[in-house]
Amino acid sequence: MFGRFLLIIIMIFIPMAFGIAAEEISESAYAEFKKGEDLANQGKYEEAIDHFKEASKIDPYSSVVKEWLGFCYINLGKYDDAITTYMSVSISKLSTDSLANLGYSYFKKNNLPSAIAYLSKATAKDPNHKFALNNLGLAYIANKEATEAETCLRHATELYPDFAEAWNNLGIALRMKGKADEAIECYRKAISLNPNIADTYYSMAVVYKLKEMKKEAGDYYAKYLQKGGDNQAKIAEAVGFLRDLGRLSEIPKELR
Repeated sequence: MFGRFLLIIIMIFIPMAFGIAAEEISESAYAEFKKGEDLANQGKYEEAIDHFKEASKIDPYSSVVKEWLGFCYINLGKYDDAITTYMSVSISKLSTDSLANLGYSYFKKNNLPSAIAYLSKATAKDPNHKFALNNLGLAYIANKEATEAETCLRHATELYPDFAEAWNNLGIALRMKGKADEAIECYRKAISLNPNIADTYYSMAVVYKLKEMKKEAGDYYAKYLQKGGDNQAKIAEAVGFLRDLGRLSEIPKELR
């Protein structure tokens, strides 16, 4: 929670995009690694893990194998295992994507100092890394460092003007700083880029509620529900607000 309202953040982990060179992995480990890679690319992460573990036993010094293993753990929501795996590799050998995913894993475990530290390492290595910038901004938001968050997220939207999630998140940072009108413009931009992100409508409703513009807040709470928002606390807030306004017809029948 942030203040009276739920903090809406859109954090993204990095899809694997390594260019694997055969010489990075010993010849004896490569067959197992390749099986794991193929399975991971098919979304079969549990099966892939078994092969990556075998490859790592054969070649325990291969950072590439462990990076893929950590990636699989993240996809399965096994953040402790992902952190342990990534941290078994020398930080200097981790790719930018893996540093960003390590920061993401720490964020999911609510370890904000470590999340900020590793996401910062990722952006230091690649200042234009799309997802690391977004996620570092979010880690700063969660740590109530709105100014730092705004800096990261403005950079992300300048580099990637079609990045709807970053526009949404920049709006959050601006709202935290009391810049409600600027936040609304960011949310509008996010919606224009991707009208199907339910949380952006919730974010807009929150700002209008703060501005005591009840009709507009109700409009966006209704849109949040229409777009299939699935967070129970947000749904309860939206339903309660619309009920108080007497706008029962805009509440899905199953929620009335």
